[in-house]
Amino acid sequence: SAGFDAHRYDTINSGFISINDEDYEWVTQQLVKIANTCCQGRIVSVLEGGYRVQGGLTSPFACSVAAHVRNLVHPTQLQWIPALE
Repeated sequence: SAGFDAHRYDTINSGFISINDEDYEWVTQQLVKIANTCCQGRIVSVLEGGYRVQGGLTSPFACSVAAHVRNLVHPTQLQWIPALE
């Protein structure tokens, strides 16, 4: 689950979280890198419902899902490299 209701323009979170489409894209890219490293690139993504979808194809929900799915359909081949501290 990607938490699509956290989008900046989704009224359900009253603008407190403010994640945008690029953030969903970045998070998905990072998850793909981890999956490439840990489990041969396998990811399960579940859309559980309960979102506000006013605005149709241009709704915050639709844009967030599109950013997420784009990165699952065309995944990076990069591996996750943990930060060295």
